[in-house]
Amino acid sequence: MAQQVIRFRAYDGHELGALVHLPAGHASRPRKRWPFVLHLHGAGERGTDPRELLRKDLPRRLEDLPRFPFVVVSPQCPPRSSWARHVPTLLSLLDECVPLLRGNPRRVHVTGPSMGGVGTWLLAAAAPERFASAVPICASIPPFHGWPGKAGRLARVPVRAYHGREDPVIPLRHPRALQAAHRAGGGRSRLIVLRGVGHEAWIPAYGDPRLWTWIKNRRLRRW
Repeated sequence: MAQQVIRFRAYDGHELGALVHLPAGHASRPRKRWPFVLHLHGAGERGTDPRELLRKDLPRRLEDLPRFPFVVVSPQCPPRSSWARHVPTLLSLLDECVPLLRGNPRRVHVTGPSMGGVGTWLLAAAAPERFASAVPICASIPPFHGWPGKAGRLARVPVRAYHGREDPVIPLRHPRALQAAHRAGGGRSRLIVLRGVGHEAWIPAYGDPRLWTWIKNRRLRRW
């Protein structure tokens, strides 16, 4: 297994396991600060063994891409929980892991599919000053008061969203409403609707080199 397993304990006492991908050359270039991606998985990978995250989406892909030029941290959500309950823990994880893993604080990005897509919106809305971009995939509108309007809080965060046109789980009206709210708040966002794709939009999304070029070119705007 190319990715490392770590255990992280946040300020609030919550503990999360995670997979960590370090790009080739990370150890030999101690002064370099790397773009940093926080990946939030979907509901099917919740558990207590981060190696379960290797079953699909970005962690599985990274096993075959040792030279992938980003530090990627993929925490695992505990059983019977959701990312919505762990936003403070995730922000605490960033506080520790970005400097520890020599991530560039101006190039921190968040992405995830399905439940992780909801988490992407919630996390970026909670701390928009932290993120250079957000990439929610097949995300539904967060089921909390004020949404989708709260997407406007991400006005300074560029958003590139993906959704399958034939998604049987989350209707296309969800990402469209989130995009409209983000734009209404002054944000720059793009929704990429994938023809012939159902719920597993993360497969073509993470396999699209144009996504990673776009992320690589995003840097945190000064507040």
